[in-house]
This record gives sequence, C-alpha cells and structure tokens, in this order.
Amino acid sequence: MMLLRVGGSLFLLEFEEFRNNPFFGIGVGRAKEIRFQKTGIHAASHNEVSRIIAEHGMFGVFAFLILLLAPIIF
Repeated sequence: MMLLRVGGSLFLLEFEEFRNNPFFGIGVGRAKEIRFQKTGIHAASHNEVSRIIAEHGMFGVFAFLILLLAPIIF
C-alpha cells in the first residue's frame, strides 16, 4: 500500500511541475532532482508519461504522440 501512495505522490509532483512549466517543461532529467529538493524522496518516476509531461512540457507530449502514432499510421 505504501508503494501506491509513493507512486501516486510522484505522479502528482510531476503533474504540478507540468502546471508550473506547461510549454517547455522543467528540463530533461530534472524531475528527480526537483522532487528530491521538495520532498527528500530520491526515487525514479514510476510513470513514463508523467515524466515526459513534466520534463518536456507540451512539446514533449507532441513528440511522444508522433512517436506513438507514426507506426500506426504509416
């Protein structure tokens, strides 16, 4: 049960960073560093999508969608 709470809080922290930096994100690889500064938790993200959103912003979301949909369309 504790893992679920930690994973959920990691997602919420990453989503909060996305809301603070919606277009360009917080920068590649900075989610773990910022999480440690705010909470003292030194853990990797459990959710790749939330990490991409937080670190890369909307441009990362668009790039992720291109990588996801290109093989399906072509």
